[in-house]
Amino acid sequence: MPYDWMNAAIVHLIVLCLLTGCGNTAVRSPADDLTETPSTDLEGDPPSLESGMVNRNDAWTPHVESINGVEMALVPAGCFTLGSTDEQVDDAWRYCEALRGEGRCFRNSYQNEQPAIQHCFDEPFWIDVYEVTNAQYGSSGEWEGGDLPREQVHWAEAMAHCEIRGARLPTEAEWEYAARGPDGLVFPWGNEFDRSLLNSCDRDCIFNLIGIRVDDGFAYTAPVGSYPEGASWVGAMDMSGNVWEWTFSLYESYAGSRTELSDSIGSTEGTRMVLRGGSWMHCGADLLRSAARYPVSPEYADRVHGFRCVIPSP
Repeated sequence: MPYDWMNAAIVHLIVLCLLTGCGNTAVRSPADDLTETPSTDLEGDPPSLESGMVNRNDAWTPHVESINGVEMALVPAGCFTLGSTDEQVDDAWRYCEALRGEGRCFRNSYQNEQPAIQHCFDEPFWIDVYEVTNAQYGSSGEWEGGDLPREQVHWAEAMAHCEIRGARLPTEAEWEYAARGPDGLVFPWGNEFDRSLLNSCDRDCIFNLIGIRVDDGFAYTAPVGSYPEGASWVGAMDMSGNVWEWTFSLYESYAGSRTELSDSIGSTEGTRMVLRGGSWMHCGADLLRSAARYPVSPEYADRVHGFRCVIPSP
């Protein structure tokens, strides 16, 4: 059962916003009865994954199909720059200082996005168009809003739901490629921050403490797909804001060797997994960029933790 967080959270967030400008949120251990066992009837294999290598975002037209009852977007084969260049890290730092004030942000906070590396996908894959919803997850009546993203799930619960669908969580690289594309966009829709294209903390957010004048009408999460103009180049919605999204990846440096995909699914005890995309609780653009990484224990769940699934090439 979701815990009663309303009164305590406001006090927590006042402190957090003063320290970080609404950039982070406290996490909790999930309750034993947090979720029900998802129920999904598989309808067979996904459609054939056929597409050529793509080297520009505008060379691709979004292709969406229903796979096992879930709308998924085809992500074509191609290459992109994973992480942030020095210039992009400087921009993130400036985004932070513009909101929180000069001297209150630290450039090294974004160095976990470096070094920027070239990453290629030789085969296409499918990614959910929308974050997994309460209705898709099979949430009980305690979770209102069937079209709202399912939150307060920890990593293993998210993985289990994807696996029942014949899918899994996306790796960091898969997630970031689906959000940015070969053009390496800063945000899913382009290189300029536009608060009207996502669900973030604004005038209507209960944690707004800094006088932002935009009002999206949502105090918490928004129904998935509420911002179609903010879709990524492949047609994936809400990849910035709404809820942070679990990835398959362990939190590791981009420098040097990284754990192979086949080795990273074992025990997660004592490790941290990576969340991507920011959430409705964030005020600043720095954590709503597609390159932003947020390490969290896989055992924790939070009001702002959700997920989507991918089906890789067979």
